[in-house]
Amino acid sequence: IESSNDAAEILSYSIGRTRTIRLMNEKAESILMSNTHFTDPSGLNASNTATAKDLFYLARYIFNNRPPILKITKGEKVTTFGKIMFDIKELWNKNIFINDPTFAGGKTGYTKEANNTALFIFRLTDNDDMERNIAIILLGSNNIQTDTHKVYRWFLDNYFKL
Repeated sequence: IESSNDAAEILSYSIGRTRTIRLMNEKAESILMSNTHFTDPSGLNASNTATAKDLFYLARYIFNNRPPILKITKGEKVTTFGKIMFDIKELWNKNIFINDPTFAGGKTGYTKEANNTALFIFRLTDNDDMERNIAIILLGSNNIQTDTHKVYRWFLDNYFKL
């Protein structure tokens, strides 16, 4: 489902934009994202920064503490705390791996300064039949789908099986 940068800005009005950004930076620091810095609620400002390592920590945090977020990115129905006020049939999940059974969830992004970015989690089975969660993080990609498939294929060829 498309990100709503306007919604991120509007949600910040409830406690104030400055406080929202401060809390975002504090949360990032608390989950070990020490090289991440937010300057706006939506993340669109070119002065927002993060590293691949920090995005891995974010993926781990979401996976372990906020799994409904990943379910949403997979197109799964998530129970809400109230009546749905829109037609859910009108939503379209544009995630490029939505039909991949090993896809656990993820997000893509694009800004002119950062080019294409992505954070995907896949559940793969290793050669000892152990299920493993693999995060693929791309920064500055020219083609997310092609680049992700190359990394995914490398994992399969070297460590995992389908």
